[in-house]
Amino acid sequence: MSRRLRPSILVAIVAALSAVLTLGALVAPASAVVESSTLTTDTPQSGRIFRDGVPSACGSAKTYPSLFNPGATFDYDTTTFTAPVTGCITIERVSAECAASPGDLDNVNVHLSVYADSYDPLDQAANYLGDQGSSINNVMALDVVKGDALVVVATNTSGQDACTTEVTISTPPVAAVMVTKIGNARDGANVTFEAADADSFECSIDGAAFTACTSPAIYPGLADGDHTVQVRGTNALGTQDPSTTVAFETCNTVAPKAANVAAAGAKTTAVKAEKKAAKALKKAKKAKAKAKKKLAAAKKSGTPAQIVKAKNSYAKKAKAFKKAAKKKKAATKKRKAAVKAAKAAAKAYADCLAV
Repeated sequence: MSRRLRPSILVAIVAALSAVLTLGALVAPASAVVESSTLTTDTPQSGRIFRDGVPSACGSAKTYPSLFNPGATFDYDTTTFTAPVTGCITIERVSAECAASPGDLDNVNVHLSVYADSYDPLDQAANYLGDQGSSINNVMALDVVKGDALVVVATNTSGQDACTTEVTISTPPVAAVMVTKIGNARDGANVTFEAADADSFECSIDGAAFTACTSPAIYPGLADGDHTVQVRGTNALGTQDPSTTVAFETCNTVAPKAANVAAAGAKTTAVKAEKKAAKALKKAKKAKAKAKKKLAAAKKSGTPAQIVKAKNSYAKKAKAFKKAAKKKKAATKKRKAAVKAAKAAAKAYADCLAV
C-alpha cells in the first residue's frame, strides 16, 4: 500500500524531492515576562546618569555615558533581578507616574539603568551594564549570563519628585517551529520539525488535543483527504511559541489504481461490444435490403404464394434490423459512458499519484 501527501498553500515550499516535500512556516513568537517590580524614587543622590539617547542593545556593550549635574540632587530606587537565561533579555519601563504629574503613566522624569551585582550612587560608573538611552524610549536589551544579579536603577531626571515605576524583565522568545518535511509514509504522515531553542515539543493532528511529540512525528492510518498538523515548542523557562500549522492531503494509491484498471477494462469491453453490435446491424441491414428486393420481384412476376412468402421474409428481416439498430444504440451509449468513466478514473489515479 502506498500513501502520498500533498502540501497545501499554508506554508512556503522550500524544495520538492520525489516523494518528499520540504516546507517552511514561521509564526512570530512571543517573549515571556519572567519578573516585574515596582520602584519608588525616594532616596537622594548627587547627580544622575547622562541621557545620551542611545538605548542599550544586545550584541555590543554600551559604555557609561557620563555623570550629569553632580551638584544637583536626584532621587532614585533600585530593584534586583536574577538573569533567567544566558543570552539577550529585554528590560522595559512599563509605567512611570510621578507626584508632580499624577495620571501620567509614561512620565519622562524617570530613567532606567542597569548594573552588575550592586549599585553605588557615589560611583555611578562602577558595574554599569546599560541604560534606556532616552527617557522616552522605554525598552533596552542586554546580554546576560544566567544567574547573574542585575540591579535596575530608576532615577529622577529633574529635581526630587517621588515617582513610581513598574519594570519588567523578559526572556528571549522561543524561535517558531519550522516544519521541514512532510514525508511519505506507508500508512500516514511523517512530519519532521525543528526550533532553535525549544526544549520540548507538542503536536496536534486534525485539531486533536496537543500531546508531547518528538521529530519526526509519525501519524499512521490517516484516511484519504485533507489533514492538518500543528507543532509548537516550549523552552526551558516554559515560554511557548504559537503553533505552526501545516495542511496536507493523503491519498492511498491502491484503490484509485484498481478503479483505473477496472474502468479501462470496462471501456475496452464496451468498445468491443459496440463494434460487434455495429457489425450485426450492418449484416441485418443487408439482409433487409435483400428481402426487400425479393419482395419487389415477387410482386412483379411471382405467384400469390411467392408474394406472401416474400412479404413474411421481409417483415422478419425488417424486425431483425430494428432489433440490431436498438442494440447498436445501447452499445454506443454504454461505450460513451465507459469512456467517460475511464477518463475520470484515470484522472483520479493521476491526481493521487501527484499527491
